[in-house]
Amino acid sequence: MSVVVSVTSVGGGVNSQVGEGTAPNVFFLGWYSFGGDEGLGERTPFNFRELDVLVPETARTFSYSLNFQSRATVTVKSLQKVSQF
Repeated sequence: MSVVVSVTSVGGGVNSQVGEGTAPNVFFLGWYSFGGDEGLGERTPFNFRELDVLVPETARTFSYSLNFQSRATVTVKSLQKVSQF
């Protein structure tokens, strides 16, 4: 399973670094964390408009925070196991 955070609008006070050439623009948009077991709960910053992160097996909760009135949608995706022959 994975969680996708798609930032739909970036607030005016967000710190950013403009990419050059093929490099993307980088923003300090906020942070996310998983909770539920030892080793989880640490806040991890995210810097791009699209975040797709695998959910740890022991996670029971997900939280996120956006900076400076940014807005986002959050989607949980189910991943199918791929069998190898």
